[in-house]
Amino acid sequence: MLLTKTLLPLGDKFHGIEDMDTRLRKRYLDTIFHTEVRDMLYRRSKFWQEMRNFLLKQNFMEVETPILETTTGGADANPFATHHNALDLDVFLRISCGELRQKRLMVAGFEKTFEIGRIFRNEGMSPEHAQDYTQMENYRAYADYRQMMTLVKDMYMHIIDTVYPHKNRKFTIRGYDVDFNQEWKEIDYATIIQEKTGIDIFTATEEQIEKKLTELHVKYEPHNRIRLIDTLRKYCRKQLS
Repeated sequence: MLLTKTLLPLGDKFHGIEDMDTRLRKRYLDTIFHTEVRDMLYRRSKFWQEMRNFLLKQNFMEVETPILETTTGGADANPFATHHNALDLDVFLRISCGELRQKRLMVAGFEKTFEIGRIFRNEGMSPEHAQDYTQMENYRAYADYRQMMTLVKDMYMHIIDTVYPHKNRKFTIRGYDVDFNQEWKEIDYATIIQEKTGIDIFTATEEQIEKKLTELHVKYEPHNRIRLIDTLRKYCRKQLS
C-alpha cells in the first residue's frame, strides 16, 4: 500500500553512505543504508532489558530519581548547569544515576535498588566518553564488595549469553580479543600503577604524578589528586593484556 509519495529517491544502497559526517548527523539515513546499525539498536535495547530482567530476578527494585539536582554527587565530574525559573534556583544535570538518593532509599529501608537512566557530564569527548549516556547504578544493603563483584560478573555473563548467544562469549573489541570464558582476574590498581609507571599513589606528590603523566604524553587535569590517580589508572588499564 502506498502511504506517501517519495519526492526524492534514496541513493545507492549498495555502497551505503560513505561520508561519516552525514552518517552521524542523519542517523535515520545511516540506519536505512546500514543493516549493522539497525542490528546494533536492537541489541542495545535487548542489552538494557536483560540487565533489568537480571536485577529484578535478584529481587532488586527499579527506581527513578531526579535528573535535576541542587547539588551534584556520586562522582568527580563537571556538571551541566541551568536555572529553575519557577523556584529561581540554580540546578545541575546529574552526573551519577541517583547515587545519593539510592543511598537514602537504603536508609529508608529499601535494601536492593537500581536505576537505569541518563547521565550528563560537561567534559571532553572521546570514543570512551560522551556528554550524555545511559548508565545503570545499583545498591544493596548487607553485601560487601566481593559479593557485588560476583553480582556484576553474573550479570554480564547473563547479558552476553542472551544478547550475543552466537558469540560463545568471545569478542573482538577495538582490536582486542576478549574471551569471557577465561578466569576473571582480580587486579589491585595501586599495584598495577606502581608496576607500570613506578608511581606509589599512597606516597607520591601531585607534582610527581603530573610529571609522570607528562612523560607518558597523557592529558590530565592539574591540581586534583584524585583525578590524577584516576588518569594513571585509566592509562594502566589500557596496558593490561
